[in-house]
Amino acid sequence: MHKKILSLVAVILIGLILVGCGGKGYTEDDVKSFAHPLTEKVLLGLNNEDYSMFASDFNEDMQTGIPEEQFSSLLSQIKGKVGDYVPDSKKFVSATQKGSYITVVYDAKFTQEDSVKITISFEQIEGTYKISGLYFNSPKLQGK
Repeated sequence: MHKKILSLVAVILIGLILVGCGGKGYTEDDVKSFAHPLTEKVLLGLNNEDYSMFASDFNEDMQTGIPEEQFSSLLSQIKGKVGDYVPDSKKFVSATQKGSYITVVYDAKFTQEDSVKITISFEQIEGTYKISGLYFNSPKLQGK
């Protein structure tokens, strides 16, 4: 009996430690004022093939990582496999903070795939949220 209680306490402690390492969780209400409009703008920039719209809220690292010269390659990778983003179709999944970055995950519809996972990270720079990471994932994007 003593061994079972000790094992249960150990499992609970390990679980608490792992949850604590995952970063601070947020609700949709916590992030919707900045994350929703900036994400929608990025996705509509892709649809419109408008780099200025797509990248206008990127931080310096993102502007360096996805320069205008590489935009057409990104377009062909995304639009060629999953089509266009269906405006206002993104649904909040989760949001967490690690360090100074807040990462928000959405599930969105595209014209050729009903469920594309969008992971977008933000950091606050001089009082303004800037996009610091952007990832797309779906079976078609993975070639499945």
